[in-house]
Amino acid sequence: MTKKLTRKVLPFSLLILAVPFLVFAAPFNVLAAPVISMDILSENTEAIIGLVLCVIAVVAAYYSFTIAPLYKGGVLEKTWKRIAVVALLYAVLQIMLSLEEFGIVEFGGLDEFVEIAMTIMMLYSFYTARKELMAQMGGKK
Repeated sequence: MTKKLTRKVLPFSLLILAVPFLVFAAPFNVLAAPVISMDILSENTEAIIGLVLCVIAVVAAYYSFTIAPLYKGGVLEKTWKRIAVVALLYAVLQIMLSLEEFGIVEFGGLDEFVEIAMTIMMLYSFYTARKELMAQMGGKK
């Protein structure tokens, strides 16, 4: 029942999420300056936060690769390997964003591709984990 409902609701909900972007962003040049600007943090604070996020992401990627071998032979072995790759992609993304923030390197859209790869890998990891766990619980899919 929920599988059929999800198949019907998901495309509709994605369409609802896309409508405001299409309606409000289409008349404007997306690359132009924002209409409304709210500066909550200073540039120095944003740079410090970006650097802290970069360090945390690298440490998280390291720990994900140290945890993954502990699941060797288990039901979630492949899932943890995929999650480790997601953590690595996130660390790479944060490093790229930090380098751009400090004006060291300009990647020109490469960071968006890394973000897309990370998101797809995360979705695939959760999908296969659910599939494997449901198979272990009694053959449900």
